[in-house]
Amino acid sequence: MPKKKLTFLIYLSDSSLKEELKLKKYRISLFLGLISLLLFMISILVGSTLSSDGLLKEPAFFCTPLGYFFLFIALLSVITITCKEHMNQKGKTKQP
Repeated sequence: MPKKKLTFLIYLSDSSLKEELKLKKYRISLFLGLISLLLFMISILVGSTLSSDGLLKEPAFFCTPLGYFFLFIALLSVITITCKEHMNQKGKTKQP
């Protein structure tokens, strides 16, 4: 059983793996950003038409505000995570 703990510590001691663990915090932000991009692409691909009586018809209009909403939430989560990391680093350097 102690071998598993030792290998786990060795696994975490690699600096590239530590960076990978740091990037896992941003998975939700990346996912929301990709959803936002997908919604914008759907809105562009579906397009809009102008009827003969002058009405604009956009079947995928809902994608535009939803895309902006998901983009805003993704940016907000990135800012929040970055600020928390910065505050944690600041707190660690102050302690002796």
